[in-house]
Amino acid sequence: MSKEIENKVLTRSVQYRETSEQLLNNRQVEFVISSESVDTYRTVFVQDGGNFSRFTPKGIVLYAHDSHSSDEDNVLGYGEIFRDGNVTVGRVTFEPKEINEKADKIFRKIENGTPYMASIGFEPVKASFGDRSL
Repeated sequence: MSKEIENKVLTRSVQYRETSEQLLNNRQVEFVISSESVDTYRTVFVQDGGNFSRFTPKGIVLYAHDSHSSDEDNVLGYGEIFRDGNVTVGRVTFEPKEINEKADKIFRKIENGTPYMASIGFEPVKASFGDRSL
């Protein structure tokens, strides 16, 4: 592994998938958080190599990765991660408005169809350079 990426936490952006009415009724939204497609940083993540054991079950979902904030509403809800064919999916369950207006606002924007993204932080434990022409 290159010294450039050793012990470095990286962040990748992801987009939400079409959400069923059943998921929305449960205040849930699914995001594709990883695939083996070439991303905007020209990287490919082999799906079989992901270790999400630290996140599951019911890992917290943070607003803007801000785990150091004193704003308890930055915890938007909880999530779960699973594989769906050749992609890794994160399902977020947003907290209700009565206890978290920030989580409700973000959920309502997604429900309304406002484009919204999520991102996942990860730590590469093994990497190699492949086809640099991609």
